[in-house]
Amino acid sequence: MKGWEDKTVREVRSYVGLRFLMGLQSKRDQREWWSTDPLMSSSVFAKTMTMTMTALHFVDNEGEHPAEDRLWKLRPVLDVLESTYRSVFVPNKNVTVDEILWAFKGVTTPSSTTRARARRGLKVYKLCSSDGPEAGYTAAFKIYMEQDRGVFPSSMKAVTDLLEKADLLNKGYQLQTDNWYTSPTLFHYLQARKTSAVGTVHLNRRGMPSDLQARFPVQQDRNDQPSVGG
Repeated sequence: MKGWEDKTVREVRSYVGLRFLMGLQSKRDQREWWSTDPLMSSSVFAKTMTMTMTALHFVDNEGEHPAEDRLWKLRPVLDVLESTYRSVFVPNKNVTVDEILWAFKGVTTPSSTTRARARRGLKVYKLCSSDGPEAGYTAAFKIYMEQDRGVFPSSMKAVTDLLEKADLLNKGYQLQTDNWYTSPTLFHYLQARKTSAVGTVHLNRRGMPSDLQARFPVQQDRNDQPSVGG
């Protein structure tokens, strides 16, 4: 905690605003946002903050937290984001689910004997509007922490968890998926909850009709797997 300096609410809000701006432009290194080089500078950054925040804490490290929650240091922020998405944005009929990587190089496993460092980032599942001017807007998200083992496969659980978080089941929505998520089990589950679905699918996915390959033209996907349109 040497050199620790508490920040004001205004400073934190300013920092969050600058982080949003970073998503609208591209730089090779974070320090370039504060560059004085006229060819590289973005004056609003230096005018807003004189230095970057290298460490943000949202909880007390010495306080109690659920042992099974690997994201407890971010939990207050995640809870606010999830509740805000539900309250301010209602997607149109067509939605889609996919995954992205959030840049992260920290440790995500709780045990000192099984500590594993994320090499590329955190996998995040997102449920977004898929058409209209709001296409791409997030309705719900879920950070994958390798704790999704259960009755359903992780690909199906990601979809059902997101739809439940966004409160979109039983409301007539249509979900669009790629062949990693698409399965007869998932589509039957959604149909029973008044949610239609469409997507590409692997021909060898469990539960697929055996005569499907003869009925539909086959295409190779990006992983050289046979797939068809659903």
